[in-house]
Amino acid sequence: RDYAKVPDAFPGSVLFYDIIGLVANVANVKATETGIFDMCGCDQTLDRVDNNGFYQGEGKEHGLITTSSASTLRLEGTADAKTVTYLDGPLSLVWAPPAAAYEQTFSNRTHSLSGNVTVTNGTLRFAGKTTLVSVPKITVEQDGEFVLNTSLTDALKGLKTVVITGNGKFTVEQGAQPFADAACSLALSEDARVTLPAGVPCR
Repeated sequence: RDYAKVPDAFPGSVLFYDIIGLVANVANVKATETGIFDMCGCDQTLDRVDNNGFYQGEGKEHGLITTSSASTLRLEGTADAKTVTYLDGPLSLVWAPPAAAYEQTFSNRTHSLSGNVTVTNGTLRFAGKTTLVSVPKITVEQDGEFVLNTSLTDALKGLKTVVITGNGKFTVEQGAQPFADAACSLALSEDARVTLPAGVPCR
């Protein structure tokens, strides 16, 4: 287990998960193959979370990012990244790359984070067999895009609020009843775009 007991313990680091575990490349923090990065209730800023070319699918070993009390993980990506790392606990996630072209993908995990998700720029994608059932609010700002592409039902069943500002986009590429039966409040700017698969109700 890697502990981050102070805010921004590894600024600018890329948190890698590969065959040897979790590695924050600047601080050279290493863990086991099922490594845990524990934020200990402290806000953290990293570059991105990546599998370092060892991109595993469903059912493979995985990493875990967790926190014991409410905190925010801010990713300021300077490149694309893909990971199968779990997100857990009262954690909020912010994807804030400097360029709209960068994309962070979290795949094939049923995440249990219960904080909000924010995209300020670039694309934040949740793909494969993935869910975000406890996230109450998703905010997409400026030129950001949130993408859900999952084969699982009720992937966003806990979602209560979607806020899109500027040219932000909220896209569900596939998914059976992603919102379950819950009512979801949409706050959209003039240039916002929401894309849902045919037959998906939104109320």
